[in-house]
Amino acid sequence: LRRQRQMCIRDRSIIETSVSQTGNGEYDPAAPDLAIGESVTYRFAVTLPEGSADLVIRDQFPLDAEFSVFGVDVTASSNFSGARLLSPGVSFEDSNGDGVNDLLTIFLGRVTNAPNNVENASDTFFVDIVARVEDDPRNVDGDSDTNVATLDFGNGTLSDTATVDVVEPQVELVKTVDDAVPFLGEVTVSYT
Repeated sequence: LRRQRQMCIRDRSIIETSVSQTGNGEYDPAAPDLAIGESVTYRFAVTLPEGSADLVIRDQFPLDAEFSVFGVDVTASSNFSGARLLSPGVSFEDSNGDGVNDLLTIFLGRVTNAPNNVENASDTFFVDIVARVEDDPRNVDGDSDTNVATLDFGNGTLSDTATVDVVEPQVELVKTVDDAVPFLGEVTVSYT
């Protein structure tokens, strides 16, 4: 008897940030640090059993933060087909009426994983979402922001999360003078 594979989320992760120097050590070492204005790429990996399903992904950004979404990319092996895989329908809207868009919906439509009787990495496709932490009073140094992605496959849903920490730069101003005690007759002092 052949075991029937289940639809699953293989991984919800952060695969890239635009400023590598922010690292992950400021607050929670398990969560990448993001500076105001920095972009982050969230990856949603979905394993689809052989067959077809109508797929919608809802990506809920934190309600007490502000992110802008400026990229959605789907990467699928040749096993997959679907009219919207290469150009999914995308909407980004305000889910709670506070004037800030926080719910990204990705309409993939009918997606088919061609039967080949082989269970391998070709049964997984990836959805990458690129977002930016906005310069907004809601994004505060030390905030831990969790993004929740939910896959709706018609007769059920699956969810997974990824968390980032917001860090704000610590601005420092230093003024120096090249000659703190000039001699009589010196006419130039340089301040930096």
